[in-house]
Amino acid sequence: MELIRQHGFIPPSELDTSNPVVVRDAAEAVNVHNQYSLCLKKQKAKRDGDNTEAARLTTVIKALAAYRERICMLLEGHKLSKQKAAKKGLKMQGRQFGNLEIDPVSLKAGKLRAFDKGKLVLKAPADESLYNLLTKRFIQSKQYTPQAVKTFKELVELAGLPVHGGKSKKHKLIRASPAVLPQFYNDPEQLVDRLHLLVAAKQAGNTGLDNEISVILDELMRTGAIAKDLAIQLNRSLLTCV
Repeated sequence: MELIRQHGFIPPSELDTSNPVVVRDAAEAVNVHNQYSLCLKKQKAKRDGDNTEAARLTTVIKALAAYRERICMLLEGHKLSKQKAAKKGLKMQGRQFGNLEIDPVSLKAGKLRAFDKGKLVLKAPADESLYNLLTKRFIQSKQYTPQAVKTFKELVELAGLPVHGGKSKKHKLIRASPAVLPQFYNDPEQLVDRLHLLVAAKQAGNTGLDNEISVILDELMRTGAIAKDLAIQLNRSLLTCV
């Protein structure tokens, strides 16, 4: 560690390995220092017959090369940890949410502050609904405020996490209209009424309703209000009707 500091580099434990630019710059700086400074000094020492100095410089060059290898390994490890976190779904892993870092202290205090590579990219109020969406398992019977769902969707998109394609209840929630879904989410009869209105609106030429129709059908199937085969059949027919 002393040798690393003597040559102007930061020890691995103090380097921001979450920032690939910082790590790449540090690795490149080691290459330049070894090749264009230390190697030239080593060659001069050999020409001058100073074998002791040449041996010392060889040790330094190898140590810095090992340092470069170590920080590159830390960067790869950070990438793997982010990939594993992303596979766990739309939920914070420590301070990390996809590509974003979220201040957990501010979040618990009712203020969302999300950073991308140290830059503040989103600041918003954080109610209990948003806190639960970010940190806890999705609960089907729980109502989430429209503002929380809207902010959560923005976070998912900023974090580079998939909005479409996911089959979890959180994915279905953010794909649906946040202003409507919480109101009808727990009552099968109201869901059916809402479905009738959406289908009529779709047949009248309104667009952008497919996501909510699909979510309502999934919820009716989940609660046993309709059979799975019927839900699939309705999903196909209703989402292709004009």
